Amino acid sequence: MKTKLYSKKAGFLLSILVLTGGLNGCATNVIDPDDPWEDWNRDVDSFNKTVDDTVLKPMAEGYLWTTPEPIDQGVTNFFSNIQDIGVTLNDYYSLNSSRRVWMAAVSLLTLRLGLPALLM
Repeated sequence: MKTKLYSKKAGFLLSILVLTGGLNGCATNVIDPDDPWEDWNRDVDSFNKTVDDTVLKPMAEGYLWTTPEPIDQGVTNFFSNIQDIGVTLNDYYSLNSSRRVWMAAVSLLTLRLGLPALLM
């Protein structure tokens, strides 16, 4: 019974996805005469892509190549723990009670543990 219900939901969601995908139309690269910043935006985008390809991507690849896995995992956990605070606040303000309690407990635990929390 549950499988049939999930199957119907999945079919409905898939059909909505297909129908809304057709509404997107064709994305073109036409210059809008009403946008006075378009040339500047295109220059900034080109600059950002160049900096990303020539500086940031090699730095990230070098970091991954030189950093041992436990250190990399610790850095990842550190930023994940910081993000948990925002998730907890979001759950609190959206009145998501079951997840709010869980995320608050996880955030408090990782904040109290300090360095061991980096390894969790």
